[in-house]
Amino acid sequence: MKNLYNVAAFATTMLVMGKAHANGANDAMEQITTASSGIPNFMMIGAYIMGIGFAITGLLKVKEAVENPGKESIKDGLFRLLIGGGLLALGTIMSYMVDTAAETRTAQVDLATLDTLDFNQ
Repeated sequence: MKNLYNVAAFATTMLVMGKAHANGANDAMEQITTASSGIPNFMMIGAYIMGIGFAITGLLKVKEAVENPGKESIKDGLFRLLIGGGLLALGTIMSYMVDTAAETRTAQVDLATLDTLDFNQ
């Protein structure tokens, strides 16, 4: 278990690593934004991997419950399948959220050239 914590700490360090020199608040915020831009992708990959793992173990538990009805409960397998499906859906939903946020961040309006808004065209 300790090795798992070490791997997680190493992955987190590599994820947010960058240059440590900032020339003001704007530069510091830009570095923080750049360093944390990979976190949603990291979470999506984790959700997909965990979802697949829960789905596989859920299928195996359901198979055991069908083969040994008195010994195993089908409820455990169904819960794992439900959790696996939810995690797989979470990865997809997060992907859509990141794509939507990226599209709205790049869409900028130049207020200097914008005279009026006419909605009656």
